Amino acid sequence: MSPPEPGRAAILGYGAYLPRWRVGGLPGPRCYVDEDTTTLAVEAALEAVAGRAGDLVAVYLSTTRPAYMEKTNASLLHAVLRCPEHTAAYDVNGSARSAVAAFASAVRQPRPSLVAMAGMQYGPPGGHEELHGTDAGAAFLIGPDQGGAIARIAGRASLTFELMDLWRLPDERWNRRWDARFGASVYAGPGERALTAALADAGRPRDDLATIVVAGANTKATHAVSRRLGAALPPAELGDAGAAAWGLVLIDALERAAPGDLVAVILLSDGCEVLLAERTGTPLPRRSTLRDKLARPALAADYLDYLAWRGTLPREAQRRPDPAPLSAPAAWRSARWKYGGLRPPYPGGLDLHRTRGVVSEFVVDHIAYAPQPPLISALIHFDDGQNAQLDLTDVPSAQVERGMRVEATFRRLHTSGGTHDYFWKVRPASKEDSWPSGV
Repeated sequence: MSPPEPGRAAILGYGAYLPRWRVGGLPGPRCYVDEDTTTLAVEAALEAVAGRAGDLVAVYLSTTRPAYMEKTNASLLHAVLRCPEHTAAYDVNGSARSAVAAFASAVRQPRPSLVAMAGMQYGPPGGHEELHGTDAGAAFLIGPDQGGAIARIAGRASLTFELMDLWRLPDERWNRRWDARFGASVYAGPGERALTAALADAGRPRDDLATIVVAGANTKATHAVSRRLGAALPPAELGDAGAAAWGLVLIDALERAAPGDLVAVILLSDGCEVLLAERTGTPLPRRSTLRDKLARPALAADYLDYLAWRGTLPREAQRRPDPAPLSAPAAWRSARWKYGGLRPPYPGGLDLHRTRGVVSEFVVDHIAYAPQPPLISALIHFDDGQNAQLDLTDVPSAQVERGMRVEATFRRLHTSGGTHDYFWKVRPASKEDSWPSGV
């Protein structure tokens, strides 16, 4: 392996998050009622940054389903990561292609930047998003290669054309699609031309490619381009993850690549985007791979519950007052604890970034408000000796017991008065993962 070229853009770290819930008859992971695209991005970003938030010059968040409009969602990601005030935060939203734009912006930064991508795909019952969609988050730490990078950016190419293949008007809830066969016929030729242009940008022959993978919202188009280029198909369970799809197939390709392998990742979205990444000899982080996460035991969600979580199926409200809306002044005063997970007035005290502990006591409350009753509240004794009372999530009430291992996770408590109230909860600890301490 040749020594790294100073200043060459590289992938320094990455993270992937897949919700633990599955809905019978539907492929892929699905968000729980307290998850949205912001919490998906947070989970992936915490894994990608792993102690280097203070070095970031910029944070980018890309999704097609932002939690807020007319407000920067990336600023919340910035707060949770505890980035310095001078670290910029930007939303790059609109389409799946926006995630590539965010990635390209990070590549041009002189210092490390974070790109988080989140997909939360849902639509009318029986539609494409329900039958082929999935919810997931992906994140990449991008910066100059000074040694220790996971992969180097070898080349890129972009082709753009106007195509009515997938769209949604600003005031509409569901996506609209043209016949998938039309998109499949359009993308085949441009996909090959874009790959050729990326190889020319890298100065590499086609024979150097070890892997080609294709992502896109049009399943027929991705299959047609894959067949034409001899590309490998990503795991079927990943489905269409919206803005996170491109990032997920890149992560999967890098985790399966050998040192020195050159991989090409193609996105079909209003044109073709191609990234060439060369895997280095740096060992990957010691944690479960994307395919391991897909294969782990899932929590089963009732289909009617799933529709209610998405707001597709209205249900009778709980017969108690709605929760109080978020207070902007109160949130501002308590931001260090509420978002960053640091507990005042104890400097260096309880830190909820990937903190683990055990359930000391718990109560299953059928009266208190909860987006998905009942509310499970527990006293957690954390491994560092601190104690805190937090809600449990991602676990049926019948499975909660004293002594069970849990880890902190950032979730949405409720939505009231047009505002989302986010805070920390705990969920059953992942046995297969070893989280870095702190960010």
